[in-house]
Amino acid sequence: MPANSNPNLINDIPPADGEFEELAIAEDEFLDAYVRNELAAEERILFENAMRGSASLRNRLHFARLLLKETLAAPQPLTLAADAERWRDRSKVVSGDRRKWFGFLSPSLAQPAFRLALAGCVLVVLLSGAGLLTGWLKLRSESQQLAAERAALEQQRQALEKRTAEQQSRSEQLTAEILREKQQLEADRKKLEELKGAQIAANKTQSQTLAGSVATLFLAPGSTRGSGDPAELSVPMGTSRIRLELGVESVGFPQYRAVIKDSRNSPIYQQRLRSSRSSRVLSLLVPASSLPPGKYVVELTGLAFAGSAETIDEYPFSVSRKQQ
Repeated sequence: MPANSNPNLINDIPPADGEFEELAIAEDEFLDAYVRNELAAEERILFENAMRGSASLRNRLHFARLLLKETLAAPQPLTLAADAERWRDRSKVVSGDRRKWFGFLSPSLAQPAFRLALAGCVLVVLLSGAGLLTGWLKLRSESQQLAAERAALEQQRQALEKRTAEQQSRSEQLTAEILREKQQLEADRKKLEELKGAQIAANKTQSQTLAGSVATLFLAPGSTRGSGDPAELSVPMGTSRIRLELGVESVGFPQYRAVIKDSRNSPIYQQRLRSSRSSRVLSLLVPASSLPPGKYVVELTGLAFAGSAETIDEYPFSVSRKQQ
């Protein structure tokens, strides 16, 4: 069988020196084209399939990428000789693995098992990527939900702080109002005490004045049976009340009714009096304005508990005004 009819013989028949040098240059150009993304789609597939089965090829690819990165980062060389020297140095470093990856490039793609394994790897990568994407989306949704809950809690906290501040302000206002009301009540209480004191003093003064402006007349019992003139009361100017003291022979009723009649026998004033067993005098206090100058008579009637009444006595008297 001719050597060129079986591609697997490329690993069994070593190339000549000139061919080996040309093959090394071709490999370097192929790697450089892959790294620079200058290969066609079919060539990239062939290279990637071969690379999955060769650790040495992956190492050279990694080295080529690092070299390209350094080349792009470094300043451009001034001569073409420097480029040629750099490529020769790189070829010497990786010359020990040139035969291996080149043998895997074509035969591996022709094997069905390799293609199946490659498809499985792609499927696993896709499924893993889908799982990772699903997990990432789930984590993102949970993160957004947590952020929303955190924002809601922050709003609730701010609202609570606002309500607390408003309640505190209202409480301070109520406290101030209560304090003002207490102060007002205290001021009113003091003013009321002052008014009460003034009222008590005025009442005391009025009582003293009234006590000094009362005219008194004693009427003895049985005055109607006497032959003399009726008792006369001379009322000074400024007198406000007249006290009529009615003498009784005996105290036999719990209450009495005294009725004052004028000269025309018309009642002008009446008052109920309580009896006292220790005294036989009944006191009748009459406003001075009710007794102008003239003649009068007091009819005294005893009132029993059963409701019966009995005339006790009559007391005539007269009133005149004392001229100043």
